[in-house]
Amino acid sequence: MSAPPRLDLSRAQILAFRRTAGALDARLAPGAASLRRAAWAGLQDSMPRAALLSLHARVEGTRPDTWEDPALIQL
Repeated sequence: MSAPPRLDLSRAQILAFRRTAGALDARLAPGAASLRRAAWAGLQDSMPRAALLSLHARVEGTRPDTWEDPALIQL
């Protein structure tokens, strides 16, 4: 059995995919569904308010209290 062929991807293609998957190519509309999508893989808040900055980069209308939205949980 042979290994499947490797994909021939450029750096630009890989970065474009990561921007799209991470909701960084266009800001999402305000709302719970957008917050869930923006945080689907988790947000790190290792630096104070880093998670809020990450949400702000991904979701329109992010406010200082957005991290308290019921669509998000904290662990």
